[in-house]
Amino acid sequence: MNKSLPNIGQKIKGFLKLDLQHNRVYGLDILRAIAILFVLVQHSKYILPIKITHFINLIYFDGVGIFFVLSGFLIGGILIKIIHNKGFNHKLLFGFWKRRWFRTLPAYYLVLFLNLILALFSNPNFKILVFPKYLIFSQNILTNPPDFFSESWSITIEEWFYAFVPILLFIFVQLFKFKTKNSILAIAVLIMFLGTIIRYYRFVHFGLNLELSIISRFDNIMYGVLGAFFYFYYQKNWFKYRIQFFILGIILHLLNKILIDFATIPIYENVFSYSVFATATLFLIPYLSSVKKGSGVIFKAITYTSLISYSMYLLNFSLIYYWIIKKIDLTTALHHNYNLILPIKFILFWFLTFLFSLLLYKYFELPMTNLRDRKKVL
Repeated sequence: MNKSLPNIGQKIKGFLKLDLQHNRVYGLDILRAIAILFVLVQHSKYILPIKITHFINLIYFDGVGIFFVLSGFLIGGILIKIIHNKGFNHKLLFGFWKRRWFRTLPAYYLVLFLNLILALFSNPNFKILVFPKYLIFSQNILTNPPDFFSESWSITIEEWFYAFVPILLFIFVQLFKFKTKNSILAIAVLIMFLGTIIRYYRFVHFGLNLELSIISRFDNIMYGVLGAFFYFYYQKNWFKYRIQFFILGIILHLLNKILIDFATIPIYENVFSYSVFATATLFLIPYLSSVKKGSGVIFKAITYTSLISYSMYLLNFSLIYYWIIKKIDLTTALHHNYNLILPIKFILFWFLTFLFSLLLYKYFELPMTNLRDRKKVL
């Protein structure tokens, strides 16, 4: 009996083990892990007492905003390499989309349909008419999304970025015959400028922020694209001043946080703070992109978290928090002792998020991503 225990342990370990890729940039994994942990902190605070949530708000930074800049940097870099090395014809354009959508869409639709099934059977207030919008990523084009699978708002922004920006680049490079370098810079700066103007107009004239809408936050990704531009074309200076930029990024993040939490300047918070946050995050990337390797337990924990971050984002709020944690009733079993109930729910939220996300990544997200390579779509 005792001899079988090590075998069971080995099977569980193998069941949960992830292979760490050698070509990963550890510094960017750190940034990605920090981003998803901030998202989880923000969502898990709903379990905790008000006094603790006030403290969490003081130390919280926008994890999704970090994801936007990081995605712009990574995907923008891929686009720049494709255009620079191979030109940009329609086959490469479709190849880029296939690779992106094999990476993001299968897991998204799986979690979307799980949420739909649960809503149909358990939520009498659910309006099925909103569901088709989620299929085509139109649930938050001009407005904040409905309550159903609300965390998908940022995924729609990323998907529109994958679709829209390559088309703009294709038009500039192939149809208008602009130089690749000039096209990337012009598109990034133009969208960043328009995004700020749109937020300003909506706030001044309608008192609206609608921070979860595509039109209000699309420009945040372009700060990362601008970073990819400088990384590719001016790499020497990118790394030369990485320490200075990193320090400046930390200072900007702290100043932005102070202005939002304590200054109470509505037009800054609702219009300009997003641009400052994106700029501050961009300034962190030159140094972090130079940190190539790591070692030890912390390295593995960060890399694991980074690998499963997309699955964690998809699962943590609607499925795990709303459909599991909120539905668990421990009041009778623990005799209304909320000093036990709340910590147990809090720990359970984090444990289930990591466990289910690891399983989703290893047994669904990763195989679907690998499928694109077997098909040799690019």
